[in-house]
Amino acid sequence: MLILASMLLIGSVGQIDANLSKPEPYSKFHSNLGSQNLVQDVRKDLWVGPAPGELATNIMPLGSMSSLSVRVNSKQNSKELVKVPPRINSNFPGGKRYRNWIGIMPRQIQSAVVNLGSIDDFRYEYMERLDMSLAFQANTRPYWTNNALRLENTEIDSWIWENSLSGSLSSEPLFQNESFSLTPSLDLNIQFAQYQEKLFKDLLSYRYISARMGIRMEFPKDFYLGFSTDYGVLHSLQQGDRMFDAVSPSLSFSKFISFNEQTLLLVSSSLKYAFTERVINFQAEGIFPDDGDNLQFNNGLTLIRFLDPDGVFRFTASFALIFSRYLKNDQDRRLDFTGNLSTGLGWYPLDWLSAEVFSSYSVFSTNSKGESLLGDSAKYKSFDLGLNLSLYKTF
Repeated sequence: MLILASMLLIGSVGQIDANLSKPEPYSKFHSNLGSQNLVQDVRKDLWVGPAPGELATNIMPLGSMSSLSVRVNSKQNSKELVKVPPRINSNFPGGKRYRNWIGIMPRQIQSAVVNLGSIDDFRYEYMERLDMSLAFQANTRPYWTNNALRLENTEIDSWIWENSLSGSLSSEPLFQNESFSLTPSLDLNIQFAQYQEKLFKDLLSYRYISARMGIRMEFPKDFYLGFSTDYGVLHSLQQGDRMFDAVSPSLSFSKFISFNEQTLLLVSSSLKYAFTERVINFQAEGIFPDDGDNLQFNNGLTLIRFLDPDGVFRFTASFALIFSRYLKNDQDRRLDFTGNLSTGLGWYPLDWLSAEVFSSYSVFSTNSKGESLLGDSAKYKSFDLGLNLSLYKTF
């Protein structure tokens, strides 16, 4: 009986399995959710629809949108999302800075994080470093002049040995766009001149020190506009007595004109006002003469010609006109005129070395007030001829 019952149970189970339906293949399954395509990274696509800032004025993007900003692509006439650094809130009333913060800063974790609790008293500070360049120049110039005293009738020639050391510190442009750039600079210069003529070497030999702070604006098409303030002081080289000093703010303009790859023309003009302190009545070439506050107007043309494709040999010719109007002390209403024509043949074998043979011819005259003050030096002509050696070093 037990065997018969077991056989009947197995037969009924097999009959039930035969009546069950087989499962449909997975490929026949369907969904009412529609086709789900992969979404591309929105940061690399053009933005479609209203931008986040157009939905609400003070909207705060969250999540991955917090580091994005919408800008207009003028080439494709559409909008696109770009990644930008977090904005600095400059309205914090003198809060503490993250100077001694240890570890990751809050805004490095999330660019648009909102400071809460005690962290709300802190202000994130960006410490940016300007790229600076430092240049040094050493110069020695022995030359001969036929009129060392700059007199009209009594011309006494002399050899003169000038040595100078200068340094210039400038930064990358503080501001720069397609219209102009703004670059500050600081220049220092020390110059020694020693006359070889025994009769007046103690009188004319000098030491001149100057410092200049300036800022230069560069415009398209090689236009330059500069503002600077100079301080210069002149001492006797032998006795060390101070003979002259002046503070001189100035405005300058220059433009480079390129005729071809080997010929350049520099056009320059400057206006300088010298606030002088009266010491003695002294005159030296290239330095404001005498003791009165004066206004100087300088115009110049310099032609540069490269004589070989590499620019190792260069010819220069320059012409300058200088007008000086005196406004103080017994020099008041004095008006001077100086004209200078110079040429030079230079050799530039290395970036840090140059040598030049130069010549210069100058004429000087003044008005009736100047004639009554200067006497024999109211008019003169002078000719200089010499050699100039220079060393450069840039850091």
